[in-house]
Amino acid sequence: MTTAPLPEAGGQPKKPGQVAPVPYRTALDQLDLLAHPSRSIQVALAKPTRSETLSGRRLTIVQEPETALEVGAKKQDGVFISDLERSLLDAAARPEIVGGIAVLAEALGAASSKNVDADRLTNYARVLSWGPALRRIGSLADTLHIAGLAGRLEPLRKPSSDVDLEPGHEASSYRDAKWWVRWDHLPSELQNIVHQ
Repeated sequence: MTTAPLPEAGGQPKKPGQVAPVPYRTALDQLDLLAHPSRSIQVALAKPTRSETLSGRRLTIVQEPETALEVGAKKQDGVFISDLERSLLDAAARPEIVGGIAVLAEALGAASSKNVDADRLTNYARVLSWGPALRRIGSLADTLHIAGLAGRLEPLRKPSSDVDLEPGHEASSYRDAKWWVRWDHLPSELQNIVHQ
């Protein structure tokens, strides 16, 4: 984890007390949920920046609304990092940013031993209006029998249309009935990732 000040719009360091959480794959890596480390540092900001590196590593800026930045942010080693539940939701909301649904499945499997809080996960999804992200997590957790989450989550509201497990992937090989999530992988393929 870097302790360098995080940039804001224009490449200037953030002012003390401002939140610019380290989200997505970087947070999953810092929370020891991945076997393969993140090669770039991902930072959530409300405005773009011109900075391209931080501590010698490539910097990826993920733009989010100002109101979303503080949800699930915790201070760690001098910077704000997304907590466990927010990191999982980030990955489920934008799987392409973390490396795909297999990375999310791996992170969920690892999170099962870290006492992930299903109520906090649901609350964050409600606050951020990320129902589809919660549906992806719920579908993975129930279908792959992920300890600590399987059977403990419910959709924010009854689904009325399908959601793709991995957005942008059209082919569907499985669809679960509770979450209405279309999978482009067979559950057994992701099961191997979760339980390795």
